[in-house]
Amino acid sequence: RLGLLGWFGAAYGAGPLGKPSTVRSGAMAFGTWAKRVAVGALVAVVAVGGYGIANWSKLQAQYADRQFQAAATTDERVAAATKLAGMGPAGRSYLLAALNADDADRAAAAVTAIREQLDSVPAGDPQFSVWCKSVIEDSDRFSPTGAAAALELVPELLRSNEPDAVAHCRSIVELGLKAETPDARVRAIRLAFRPDVSLRTAVVPLLADGSPDVRRAALLAVGPPSDDAPLADDDALFKLLHDADAEVRDLCESTLIARGATAEQVGLARKLASPDPAERLGLVLDLS
Repeated sequence: RLGLLGWFGAAYGAGPLGKPSTVRSGAMAFGTWAKRVAVGALVAVVAVGGYGIANWSKLQAQYADRQFQAAATTDERVAAATKLAGMGPAGRSYLLAALNADDADRAAAAVTAIREQLDSVPAGDPQFSVWCKSVIEDSDRFSPTGAAAALELVPELLRSNEPDAVAHCRSIVELGLKAETPDARVRAIRLAFRPDVSLRTAVVPLLADGSPDVRRAALLAVGPPSDDAPLADDDALFKLLHDADAEVRDLCESTLIARGATAEQVGLARKLASPDPAERLGLVLDLS
């Protein structure tokens, strides 16, 4: 009978004399291990969830930036940039990064979104100051492409109370005068003549710019008479009387007459600056 009891005990969880069998011990060990695994998994899930909650705004901004970079049209880029602009500091950093890169389309969309933020609040609003401070502090890292796009922000930045606003805006305009696109150079010329920017002398070399639009803008800026000494003297304007663009030629003639020259004097200046040696010789004969 003891033998039979021992056999039944081993089979059903009790060893001889009532001692726990190896089957029961193994089951108990497995149960303990399973509990530990479950608890560890729960701790990991809670930890990951806690990280996600604490960094939710960053994760959202990262996703929005991916949409910004993947956008294929202007409307899509502006929509993504506007979404980033509404995400606070996390989104703002991605918009400023677009001005540091050499991507004109993304830079333009970023500036559009930033302008919307600045236009939505008065100059004295804390949000206005936050945006201006962020752009100004990051402007030293702007690429030439980003600086060209940021020219549109200069009037707003100059309204801020940031102590270094003028110096940084001047730097943006200086880069703009050397921008790749004529439109950006023309915009920079107009900003250069603001009293608070005061980069008028930097415009004079653009009288020889390769774009007729830029040459006209420069001539309109430095050409008209003023009480101060002219930024560009008459001799610097004479060669524009032979400009390849008819509008530049006409504007130059009007400018010289506004400065006090007569039509006859303008005619002589045209011969003096002529690229044709025969015409210059004719001037010598006229004056002899």
